[in-house]
Amino acid sequence: MSPAIGGPSEGIRNIIPEMAKHGITNEVVCFDNPLESFIKESKFKIHALGKGYSKWSYNKLFENWLEKNYTNYNLIIIHGLWLYQTYAVYRLINKIKNKYSNQKFYGMPHGMLDPYFQYAKSRKIKAIRNYIYWHLIESKYIKSLDGVLFTSDIELQNARKTFSNYKPKKEIMCSYGINDLSNTTIKNEMGNYLLFLGRIDSKKGIDLIIKAYDKLINLNSIELPNLIIAGSIHDENYYNYCNEIVSKNNNLKDKISFRNFVQGEEKKELINNCMALILPSHQENFGISVAEALSFGKPVLISNKVNIHEIILRENCGFVEENSVEGCIKLITSFVSLSPNQTQEMNLNAIQAFKRNFSIENYCQNLIKLLN
Repeated sequence: MSPAIGGPSEGIRNIIPEMAKHGITNEVVCFDNPLESFIKESKFKIHALGKGYSKWSYNKLFENWLEKNYTNYNLIIIHGLWLYQTYAVYRLINKIKNKYSNQKFYGMPHGMLDPYFQYAKSRKIKAIRNYIYWHLIESKYIKSLDGVLFTSDIELQNARKTFSNYKPKKEIMCSYGINDLSNTTIKNEMGNYLLFLGRIDSKKGIDLIIKAYDKLINLNSIELPNLIIAGSIHDENYYNYCNEIVSKNNNLKDKISFRNFVQGEEKKELINNCMALILPSHQENFGISVAEALSFGKPVLISNKVNIHEIILRENCGFVEENSVEGCIKLITSFVSLSPNQTQEMNLNAIQAFKRNFSIENYCQNLIKLLN
């Protein structure tokens, strides 16, 4: 549940308080140290069982906890794939499948069934591991669930392409939602910068933005805004690679800066005062930072591998291009070429796009209807 992980943990923090407004109580079980501040300060109940061991996150306490506690809940949602928790849930479902007909188990893969993870060049070893693990356990786990939840239709369609023997009982497109971060008092000081906000990981395509900046500086054809790259370092080798490109180029050093993981008021101010958010990911299941930027009325510049890109195009609240250096050049030049009136129109479109598609209120109401 660490906030630095982003995505799923942030989504859970958004959803639980909103569900409480509808009289639905949620609790979380996770493999975190119970002494972590984000556990102790949580406003909802978290059962922190301690850190899992190995890359599989094995936790000997989890299976016993499940057996003792699963009857306390009407519905259980398992987030993610490829880790020990799915195996433990699969074993439990097999053990109790004829005992409690009212017990429901749903899985939310958060994009982890996307073909990208099997075909990306940088993931060859992990792809072999996943292929073996899929046929040994994960495909059986998916079959055992009452349903699989997807945050976009693209995610749902992509999940069908990756592995054979993919046979869920039910596929449910539930979309996703976040809190409107703009409903707070923060400094409003518009800055001359684009913002990348997310984990520092090769999947995010940060190097593409940096290389696009290098080319645009050399062309000297547009007035180029600064770039702030903010996020926790998930892949240190990749961070060092990106940082080295910048540090060895005086022109880039003047334009690009890195920041650590940000949250709270600092994060809100960073989004509120940027010109636009940029995210040229090679694969992005949803992109919480995209929805966050829209809530502030900020246009988004994203790749067509971000699964909500069709909504961005439909709502005219940003630009979408290929996940490449050339794609990033087009994203940046398209945005900075907007007239003041066009920029203002896109800002207004962003707010409306958020309200129509990504508000936590709409998401929770939809999810409750789908799971009842």
